[in-house]
Amino acid sequence: GGALKQAQPLGVAGIAGIDVAPDMIQAAQLEIPEADLKTGSVSELPWEDASFDMVISVEAMYYFADVPAALSEIFRVLKPGGRFVSAIEFYVDNKGSLGWAKPLPMDLQTLSEEEWSNAFQSVGFVTIETSRIRREKYLAPADFSPNKYFATYEEYAAYIFEGALCISGVKRG
Repeated sequence: GGALKQAQPLGVAGIAGIDVAPDMIQAAQLEIPEADLKTGSVSELPWEDASFDMVISVEAMYYFADVPAALSEIFRVLKPGGRFVSAIEFYVDNKGSLGWAKPLPMDLQTLSEEEWSNAFQSVGFVTIETSRIRREKYLAPADFSPNKYFATYEEYAAYIFEGALCISGVKRG
């Protein structure tokens, strides 16, 4: 619900969200009670065709077992001329993030920036743009402790340096 909460003060109307975890939806409903929040999967979005001007996904796309099906559903609920924007920190080009998959109990979709772009294009998105979102604050070497995601400071630094992949596409209008 963090992205939804940030959209609210901007005057965005018709805020909606979906998550597979009921506790995440409950927490978001406490923060944004007027939002249309649902527990469910991106593979079967519970909204009508052409319902939204914009769809945003933050750190979720690599969890979807069938990326083309997920993108097709997102495409379906967008209005013509609508935009889909996704932020993805786990991707092939961000070598520092690739260790994340090891401790997780599920498979992650490991795609490169080019493969993500091709996936967007394959379902009909146009005007596909990519950029990087880099953190302004990060740990200094002295403050870093190895953990299950970053065994070394070098892995962590590589992750920070590459940044999140921001990819967007437009549904042809």
